[in-house]
Amino acid sequence: MKHDVFISYSSLNSKIADLLCLNLENNNISCWIAHRDIIPGKEYAEAIIDGLNECSVFLLVLSEFASESPQVKREIERAVSKNKIIIVFRIENFPFTGFLEYNLSSIHWFDATDSLVESHIERLIKSIRTFLPDSSSLEPIKTTINTKNLRRNTEIRKPKNAPNWMRKTTSGPGKRANFGMVYD
Repeated sequence: MKHDVFISYSSLNSKIADLLCLNLENNNISCWIAHRDIIPGKEYAEAIIDGLNECSVFLLVLSEFASESPQVKREIERAVSKNKIIIVFRIENFPFTGFLEYNLSSIHWFDATDSLVESHIERLIKSIRTFLPDSSSLEPIKTTINTKNLRRNTEIRKPKNAPNWMRKTTSGPGKRANFGMVYD
């Protein structure tokens, strides 16, 4: 079965990927998403390639987790090599690695780092429709708002006037020296 959109994401961002998939499919844009569309018993890599081959648009849910995922990197590389239309939906602000810079630097992306993901869905649907052959006959856009507003890769919200937060990765906890307590 041919799908319009292949959704690539880190498993740690699956809630956001599912929300995007739900909204796209509610607007008659068929999606291929790994955790739903890989048939049990089929080889994973072969299923990914089949999904990429049958789609028109490659939608990347880009977060720091996705940028570190070897699987997502392979999917990006395959989408680039197959000349797929790539739409980047960036949900976190983080520095690009050499791999991402090389493969995605020439592509304009959705910057969903400073507001709720839901506020970008209607524009995403309109953008994807421009790349689909039968998009002129589609109904008006309907968005499904998730009752749990999703922000970035977690459900933590920052105050409006707070500086931008950035996830810092470390190799583990630092040395234990003094005890203290902090609250926010």
